[in-house]
Amino acid sequence: MTNKLQHYVPQWYLKSFGSNSERIKVIDRVKSKSYVTHVSNAAAETGYYDYVDANGEISRSVEADLSALEHSAAKAIRRMLRSGLPISEAMRHQICAFVAAQYLRGPRRRDAHNLLSDQLAKATLTGMSKVAIARLLSEKRGCDPSPEEVDKYAKAIRNTDSYRVEATNAPAKILAENLESIYQLVVGMYSVEVITQPMPWLFTSDDPVCLVRQPANDRFQPWEGIGIGTADEILLPLDRSSLLVLHNSALHDEASRFQRTRSATQLDIERYFFILLEQSYKYIFLHPDEDWLDPAGLPPPSDPIKMSGSIIEMARMIREHHEAE
Repeated sequence: MTNKLQHYVPQWYLKSFGSNSERIKVIDRVKSKSYVTHVSNAAAETGYYDYVDANGEISRSVEADLSALEHSAAKAIRRMLRSGLPISEAMRHQICAFVAAQYLRGPRRRDAHNLLSDQLAKATLTGMSKVAIARLLSEKRGCDPSPEEVDKYAKAIRNTDSYRVEATNAPAKILAENLESIYQLVVGMYSVEVITQPMPWLFTSDDPVCLVRQPANDRFQPWEGIGIGTADEILLPLDRSSLLVLHNSALHDEASRFQRTRSATQLDIERYFFILLEQSYKYIFLHPDEDWLDPAGLPPPSDPIKMSGSIIEMARMIREHHEAE
């Protein structure tokens, strides 16, 4: 099976922000540079969704499933933009399914999953005593290792900066384990609003689904994380002039669940613009004619996940405590 370029942001969606010739400007926040390319080359990696199935074969079933979901969502979004709100329940479900999938499928979630997997694996390895290492080597080889070999492996394992434990099939695993539950939260908790402005004012990114918590929100402490179930708003730019805003129904009476379209105010434009910019990950996508964004003026991407303290260091301290007893 040949390698294949697979998109984590769909081409049909990127076309809404590109030129008539389907070209788009890419702002690379890692390298602080920009370039223009065809949408077929943007927001994609080779074999991104490939995974090894039970028969040991490379499977692309995830990509096929996403293509079917995207097809339905694209039709629903285009019809909504053309005819306005309200939309049917079937269309609302299709759009919510796309929002859920797009929230999960991008490189930020993949990198967060890989980072956490790396930390947990290293914590397990670092926490192993020399007795445990010797037992593991003995089971693997069928003979007892020498003390020098045990010392060598222990030293290598505990030098955690010298290696990385990669998770396998991360995007496929994330979608398989979380898509249904995230979709149910989106479709069950959020009202639909589309904010429009005749003049182009929007762009998108490699992480286009943005979660927003209002400053006045007193349901959660400031230090608590934000997720699909706790956001006040979920944002998704639909094209250069239209922004999808899903409002958490917990902030409204059930009778006030709504679907509405309204014009963007200047406050909306400023507020949502900076939220979208701040929550982009490594790449920003915009029309090739747009020149207002200087890559050199952007900070590098933030870490995909914030971890308080090191679980590797905790595992090391526990191991040393047991060895001292």
